[in-house]
Amino acid sequence: GVEVANLRKEYEKEAAIDGLTINVRRGETVALLGHNGAGKTTTLSVLTASLEATSYDTCRVGGVDLKTDPDGVRRIVACATQADAAMDSQLSARQNLELCTALRGVPDDRIEPLLRQLNLPLDDDTAVHTFSGGMNHRLAVAMALVGDSPIVLLDEPSSGLDPRSRRQLWSVLKAERSRGKTVLFTT
Repeated sequence: GVEVANLRKEYEKEAAIDGLTINVRRGETVALLGHNGAGKTTTLSVLTASLEATSYDTCRVGGVDLKTDPDGVRRIVACATQADAAMDSQLSARQNLELCTALRGVPDDRIEPLLRQLNLPLDDDTAVHTFSGGMNHRLAVAMALVGDSPIVLLDEPSSGLDPRSRRQLWSVLKAERSRGKTVLFTT
């Protein structure tokens, strides 16, 4: 799960996160709701050990303490952002997912099901640079899920998705929850 107490992040003495406390248990799916600029993306950046918090009382991700073992946190968390720089735009969706599994040292048996569930091209001929914004969002989610990490953090995963794609996404996230994954997403 994710356990955070009194998280604070300041930029030049301006609080982006001011005293956030959350507890997301294993197997739960929780949404962080807020307006633009409320600190949702900043929170995910702190929880992935990509950004250092100004202060907190407790911050454990998957039972790993962020302060004492940030690399341990990075090993067990998968994250999909709105502008996922991890994608190679010259590769296909399948090739990007194959690269993810190879880099993480995990089996590639989830690639085909994720491509189908998220309605992404199954072929190797369609490069990511030809994808719509919604397709890029769905691929970012697939890249976060394919590594089978116990903690999945998603930044605005349904942004830009049509109603059908949104339903497919929620179905996939529900299945992840039933597999015991902790999913925290922003909206």
